[in-house]
Amino acid sequence: MSFITIGIDPGQHGGIVILNENGDPIFAVNMPRVGDVYDYNTINAIFEEYSKVPAKVAIELVGFMGAETAKNISDLVHHAGVLYGLSIAHSLPIILAPPSVWKKKIGLPPIGISYAKKGETNEEKKKRTNENARKRRAAKNVSIEHAIRLMPKLEETLGSKINDGVAEAALIGEYVRRVMSNTD
Repeated sequence: MSFITIGIDPGQHGGIVILNENGDPIFAVNMPRVGDVYDYNTINAIFEEYSKVPAKVAIELVGFMGAETAKNISDLVHHAGVLYGLSIAHSLPIILAPPSVWKKKIGLPPIGISYAKKGETNEEKKKRTNENARKRRAAKNVSIEHAIRLMPKLEETLGSKINDGVAEAALIGEYVRRVMSNTD
């Protein structure tokens, strides 16, 4: 194995997927957690094992995501920072992948969520919130379908049905793999 890409969706229901130089998944796991807490010992062991070969780490760049609470965003940014630190500790080069960039480059359509408007009534807000939730759920299914289409062995590598976090980790890894090898 001459080069691998470690794709990471850092969300609570995210995932870690390792792709070989051809874009085939060789390892996939749901984001390791123990209860409600990220399992940094397991994540560290994954980084340690795969730091022995030439690798790049592709972490989704996290930030404001609409109606999320400040605590949720703070927790996500903290977790992404720990992943960044673990990458540095294992001398693994890091590429941060903004969602709008990697999704466009990999061929996923934009979600098309709506934002609050000045003077919005409670009824309009409720309707907008419900519609945005529906669009996000549909986008998760599109991510899963797209990842399986690009990497048919992904489900087999994970050993179970993939969720959107593993699918997006694989797609983030594929985006960076393509950028690094200059292929589309």
